[in-house]
Amino acid sequence: MLVLANSYTMANDRPSRSFIATAIAPVADAAIFIVAIGAGMAVSPAHIVSFACAALLNYFVTVRAAVADAGKAWEPRLYWHLLVVALSVLFLRGGVLALVMGWGVPAQWAIVFAVAATFVLTRAGNALCLSSSSWVLGSGVRWHALALGFVVCAVLLRLIYSSRIELLPEETYYWNYSRHLDIGYLDHPPMVAWLIRAGTTLFGESEFGVRSGAILCGAIASWFVYRLTRALFDDASALVALVLMQVLPFFFFGGIMMTPDAPLTAAWAALLYYLHQALIADRASAWWRAGLCLGLGLLSKYTILMLAPVAFIFMVWDGRSRHWLRHWLPYASLVLAWRFSRLSFTGMPPTSGRPSPFRPRGGWLKRHGSRSTSCCSPRSCC
Repeated sequence: MLVLANSYTMANDRPSRSFIATAIAPVADAAIFIVAIGAGMAVSPAHIVSFACAALLNYFVTVRAAVADAGKAWEPRLYWHLLVVALSVLFLRGGVLALVMGWGVPAQWAIVFAVAATFVLTRAGNALCLSSSSWVLGSGVRWHALALGFVVCAVLLRLIYSSRIELLPEETYYWNYSRHLDIGYLDHPPMVAWLIRAGTTLFGESEFGVRSGAILCGAIASWFVYRLTRALFDDASALVALVLMQVLPFFFFGGIMMTPDAPLTAAWAALLYYLHQALIADRASAWWRAGLCLGLGLLSKYTILMLAPVAFIFMVWDGRSRHWLRHWLPYASLVLAWRFSRLSFTGMPPTSGRPSPFRPRGGWLKRHGSRSTSCCSPRSCC
């Protein structure tokens, strides 16, 4: 990246620009932010406005000339890639600003660190875009580096924002679950409570402690999506899928916010991968792992059950997979999922009036009138 950035700098080192052209955008960025804060603007809109102004200034002063020198002025994909770089830098810059301000540094000084990170990342990202000879996503050594950069940035953003943003009302609701461990709750199975309890035990009663389970689930989901895409297509497509898992809003925020959707997404991705291994790759051992993932998904959110009839329809439709209908392993995996989802650790004595350890979840649902399933029915929604 540093070599690419140096070559990018050399391409723009015309006598009339050089140092001034390089420094004008960062200086304007910091100045606009400080003026906006002094005028009473909040930190978030101030840093977005200053970044946008600096990015436009940087484009007209340096980037446009570099694009012309590279002979790519009429390549539309180049401008999309530059836009992706800018948005990625904006999110990471916001994380740096929030992190430094969290240390007690005033916003007017914290912006210096954010601008420095913006400068380094923008130069490296733009250099990568301008030096790439191929515009096929996922191809070439440079796109491997870009994918790795996206993953690293996404991890850093999740680590920063998970500890700096206050818990949402839904997260505090599920945190209250973790303070009263059980094998069932009014509207969800217990996995979200177990993950929050594990996180707060390891990292304390903090935002990061509550959300650490979501970060882990996001990493697991990304890993299985990468493996599934590579098995279905190739390494280039798998890299694209991995990058999309980092930048698409649902998956990015799902890897930060601790809700039942976080473990559900991880279990869903893993189940899809093992179903592919069983049905397409014809690996019998994958059925046991699929049953385990389905059981974990049932402990997270009941909607994962939708994959069971989908897998059955696929076996009926696909001639190569139809022989599994006559085999005992798919049905054994369903039994494994059902049995696994019934086991729980509650740590509550039987005299408490609540389910005792290892009490089947089905009994809990029966004694409580199946509230965690009926609350999700259309009638209850009405």
